[in-house]
Amino acid sequence: MGRPDATSSTVQFDPPLAAAGGAPVTMTITLRDFQDAPITAAIQSITVQHAGDSDGLTTIASVVDLGGSVYTVELTGATGVGTDRFTIVVDDGTRPVTLMPNPGLTVIAPAIPTVSTWGFTALALAIFAAATLAFARRYQVPSE
Repeated sequence: MGRPDATSSTVQFDPPLAAAGGAPVTMTITLRDFQDAPITAAIQSITVQHAGDSDGLTTIASVVDLGGSVYTVELTGATGVGTDRFTIVVDDGTRPVTLMPNPGLTVIAPAIPTVSTWGFTALALAIFAAATLAFARRYQVPSE
């Protein structure tokens, strides 16, 4: 009781998907005991690394202790598309615990840039003005 449990502990990603070449993703690790309560054991170390079946698309930063059994890790530099899977080992000095199952982060292709509504309106007005001017010149409509 009070020690990290391999299956009760949780891992979440924010945002839940990564875009290749996009913003960093924060992995949040919340350690729970087998009764789903926050751990009371002191943690000596937490290691996060790419699992054997990971595509290895992100760079893993150091683990940061936020207190209250919560830890974060920043994942950066996603390249390509695929799924990164992570092995997380928590050591409280009694014995190391590997969190299960290995959490995965899906890396998708970057979004296609879109034109904002204002940009679209400005573009439409410019096209309309050019078309109107071309029409006036072709049919020699007198200007006022």
